Amino acid sequence: MQSVMRRIRQAGNGEGGSTSGRKGFTLIELLVVIGIIALLISLLLPALSKWRKIGRKLVCSTQMKQMGVSTHSYAADFQDKLYSFTWTPGRASVTDDRTLVQDLIDRANNAGNDTEASAAQAISIMRRRTGDGPGQMPMIDNWIPHVLYTHLVLQDYIDQRLPAKLVVCPEDSVRLGWFNRDRFNTEFIAGGGRDIGTDYRWRFSSSYQHVSVMYSPDGNAPDGTQRTVTPGPAHFNYQTPTTPNVLGRRVMADVAFPSGKVQMYDGQDRHSAKDQYFFADKRARQPLLMFDQSVNDQFTRDSNHGWRPTTPRAMPSAAVQALPNQQAAAWAQQGNCHVINYEPDAATGESRASLPNPASPPGTGSTGPAAGPFTGVYAWTRGGLKGVDYGAGQINTAQWQ
Repeated sequence: MQSVMRRIRQAGNGEGGSTSGRKGFTLIELLVVIGIIALLISLLLPALSKWRKIGRKLVCSTQMKQMGVSTHSYAADFQDKLYSFTWTPGRASVTDDRTLVQDLIDRANNAGNDTEASAAQAISIMRRRTGDGPGQMPMIDNWIPHVLYTHLVLQDYIDQRLPAKLVVCPEDSVRLGWFNRDRFNTEFIAGGGRDIGTDYRWRFSSSYQHVSVMYSPDGNAPDGTQRTVTPGPAHFNYQTPTTPNVLGRRVMADVAFPSGKVQMYDGQDRHSAKDQYFFADKRARQPLLMFDQSVNDQFTRDSNHGWRPTTPRAMPSAAVQALPNQQAAAWAQQGNCHVINYEPDAATGESRASLPNPASPPGTGSTGPAAGPFTGVYAWTRGGLKGVDYGAGQINTAQWQ
């Protein structure tokens, strides 16, 4: 027995038996293994980053899809209406608690135009959906809420607490940061020298914008009276009609090409490249919500150029219409297109205007808005809701009355 145990111990110590002793890694071998692991990580990280971006783009598309489905649900519940602000002078009310918003109801009922009444409604939604009162959210004068805040009507319809990620692109780090009230007050309000009494609204703004004809008529009245929203001198400027009771009356049946007409878009292309592009830049490519609830990934350069809603009957010449869509300069000068003057605001996440533009036509420069130029594209579709952005040429509006 002792001899057997002795042999086992000798074998375990490498003595006498044929079993060889185990060796550890040498330093060189260990460094080789570490190098291989580092190489694999360096190869995988870009792929992981790419898949994260794809995932965020999918979330963005899904959010737009949700809003598209809710658009049709809203229309089914409210006599085919497209959601938009409904308060007009003398016609403002709420069905739930009025204590937070009675001053706004009074303000809207005594308003001089639709825009003032709509501003009161927007603030009433923000108050009711946050629980904040007049002290935190006073009435805002001379404010057009439709451009970045029409989504509030939909959020009120689906009973959503504010602020909500549904209306913010996952790549919009600026607005996502505003969900923290202290950060918003420190960075945006105090850091930007803004007034908390009027700029609080930015915390509830959306990455996504609705086309203006979703809430305003397709063009002016036959006598030239302004009854539609029109673009101003810069991309963030708009002019609204002073005639009351003309906004917020669009219905789903007004849409002539639901699969080719854009309903909602992001003001910035946040997905297709390392640098963000202004939505009207011909290089931009982003998910777009159409009126048929579909979300399509589209290049801006493939969209029709749009029009000037103040002169709806003016048509581009046959020569201009025969030009490739990329010839934006000729379209802007001769095609009766609204030309967007882009003045980015970095504080709200807008990309700088000096990005190189290799897709610009020869002789138009190489950087910034002058390289575009930026025509109105689907933000200002020729024919409004009756027009088309993708899949067909612009409709003929020469005989419009």
